[in-house]
Amino acid sequence: MSRNNHQKIDGQLLRTDKRIGHLKQKQIEKINAWLYEAYQRQHQPLNRPPDKGYNRAIISAVYDKIEAADIWIPYEEVQKYYLKQKSKFEKRMEKEQNRIVKKTD
Repeated sequence: MSRNNHQKIDGQLLRTDKRIGHLKQKQIEKINAWLYEAYQRQHQPLNRPPDKGYNRAIISAVYDKIEAADIWIPYEEVQKYYLKQKSKFEKRMEKEQNRIVKKTD
């Protein structure tokens, strides 16, 4: 039994069940950097980690960049990836803030 998991969109054959792991390493690194930047932009004015209400705004902003870069990945995959990375982003922000505090001391 075969599954039809490809669609022809704008003359390109695209895989509809594509996962983040199917992307090239450079593409994953770009997406990760964009997600972290968006996370930082939400974190700074709040001076605390962004809560669930900001997730959609962060993911939507990054997904626009992904589409502009012609990287095809379903929105849900980016959302799952962000939710997995969110705690790592929080720890990274804490480390960066601690470095800044130590340098000023």
